[in-house]
Amino acid sequence: MPSLTVLLACAVAVGAGLVAQRSSPSRAAAAAKDVLTFHGDNLRTGWFKGETTLTPTNVRASFGPLLTFRFPGKVYAQPLFVDDEVFAGGDPHDLVLIATAADQLYAIDVRTNVLAWKRSFTNPPSVVQQSWVDTNCMDVNPDVGIVGTPVADRALDRLFVVVPTRETSNGATTYHLRLHAVSLKNGADAVPPVEVTGQTGSQRVSPLNNFQRAGLLEANGNVYVALASHCDKQTAVTHGWLLGYNATTLAQTGNLLNTTRTNPQNYFLGSPWMAGFAPAADAQGNVYFVTGNGPFNGA
Repeated sequence: MPSLTVLLACAVAVGAGLVAQRSSPSRAAAAAKDVLTFHGDNLRTGWFKGETTLTPTNVRASFGPLLTFRFPGKVYAQPLFVDDEVFAGGDPHDLVLIATAADQLYAIDVRTNVLAWKRSFTNPPSVVQQSWVDTNCMDVNPDVGIVGTPVADRALDRLFVVVPTRETSNGATTYHLRLHAVSLKNGADAVPPVEVTGQTGSQRVSPLNNFQRAGLLEANGNVYVALASHCDKQTAVTHGWLLGYNATTLAQTGNLLNTTRTNPQNYFLGSPWMAGFAPAADAQGNVYFVTGNGPFNGA
């Protein structure tokens, strides 16, 4: 079974003591420690500028794993960190957020080394995560659940995540991609989830054939979902998409079909896989993403 090792309180500077004795930081200080999106910011720098203490010389020689949490399903998405999240009882929690390909969310409180909450998006046998058997592709296997990195919003107190499912009712099977906005306090839906859909002319998003490998982006008051495909086997319905949803209501604000068929060899395949990276955004609100495949030949 796949596992994730979480390093806790072991990278403190010599003489600094353990986090169990720390006082609750201000909200401004907490915000500097948050890691709410892929690579830490919308420029995807990977720079943790909230860290001002640790150096190679002051980390204890005993630095290493303190405990291991094991989860059903593989972990493709980057873990996120929410500092000083205050629950209903008034106690602060430092949360590591883990999303798995088994369509499960976990919030681990690294102050106490316990599971703060868990959210399952499945209800077997009628609602389960998709699998490689459904997609007829081994790019992600065996489970094809949450793969793209979610994004968190402290002001709205939400985590946004796209969840693929296979659902059976009265003998009929349907496939779904839903965007959820869940509370950082307990994992419950803050607003009703919405189906990830898009249409340009006769082309539509396919919840089975489209694949959210890229992470989510929150910018301009929107959550952006980039979709590619599984193995490019369904060329007639494989298109790249960038879809926008209002971060407060989850109402769709726009959809961009970034490939159109111009010749029989096009196959609609220019899509944003991005090796798990998320689309980027600059200070002016421009959104950037990269596609693979498509008909471009450099000539």
